[in-house]
Amino acid sequence: MYLRKIKTTDVDDIHEYASIPEVSQYQVWGPNQYRDTLNHVKELLGENDSLYHRVIVINYKVIGAAELHINQSEMTGEIGYVVHPDYQGKGIAGKVSEMILDYGFSQLNLKRIIGKADTRNIASRKVLEKIGMSKTDVVMKDLLLSDGYRDTVIYMITEEAYNKRPSEGA
Repeated sequence: MYLRKIKTTDVDDIHEYASIPEVSQYQVWGPNQYRDTLNHVKELLGENDSLYHRVIVINYKVIGAAELHINQSEMTGEIGYVVHPDYQGKGIAGKVSEMILDYGFSQLNLKRIIGKADTRNIASRKVLEKIGMSKTDVVMKDLLLSDGYRDTVIYMITEEAYNKRPSEGA
């Protein structure tokens, strides 16, 4: 498994998971029609200093994505990820989230990174907790989804807390 920049040729792989209702059930987007996925990929191909976006690749197949929305003026970021259902429950979201945290703190020198999850999305909440983020708040009726308003749990980790975490294998 590795992360890389998105390519035009990734559209079919991305659409395979972006068109599945359960993938977007806690998001404001999707399930995607093919044109939605194509437009999304085109958008991501452009330069954007406030977004670090990478696709997750296993055996030459894109099975998800991870990103960091960057606020340069405040030196903060917001992490996000999506994984094809066939690959969920295998620790992939946690591994790529660790890579994103490392990039944010080590390369961008961010001071804080947050993560947000629908209160009902237990799997995503577990990922954020596993990578060392602490629950800081719950925002009620935060986003309007297809099934009504979403309540959002906000998690956070500071640069100091990230650097104090025990190293793997210790």
